[in-house]
Amino acid sequence: MPEVWSAVQGSDGIEDLTIAGTAQTLTLPAYATQTGHAQIRARIQIRTAPVIWTTHGTGPTDQDESTGHKASVGDVIELDTIQDIKKFSVIRATASTGSGVVRYERRVS
Repeated sequence: MPEVWSAVQGSDGIEDLTIAGTAQTLTLPAYATQTGHAQIRARIQIRTAPVIWTTHGTGPTDQDESTGHKASVGDVIELDTIQDIKKFSVIRATASTGSGVVRYERRVS
C-alpha cells in the first residue's frame, strides 16, 4: 500500500522564505515537535533567483556553489525526513535575493 501524505493545515503548513546573503534555516512546524509526529516532509519551491542549500548541518556560503547544492528558479527541493528539515540551510547563489515557499506535509498512512 502506498504512503499517504496530507498538507499540514493552518499557519504551520506554509512558510515563505526570503533568501539573502545569510544562511537561513526552516521553522519546524509545531505539529512536528509533538510526541509521535516525526513523520513529516517538506517541499520547497524556489520562486526567484537561484539558491545554494545543504542538509548536513553546516550552512552554505553566500554565492559559493562549492558549499552545497544549487537549485534554480522553479526547482523543488524535497526533504523527506525530519532530520533533513532540521539541518536544512539555504543561501542565495547570486547577488540577487531569492525567495521560496515551503509546504509541510504529514504522513497519514
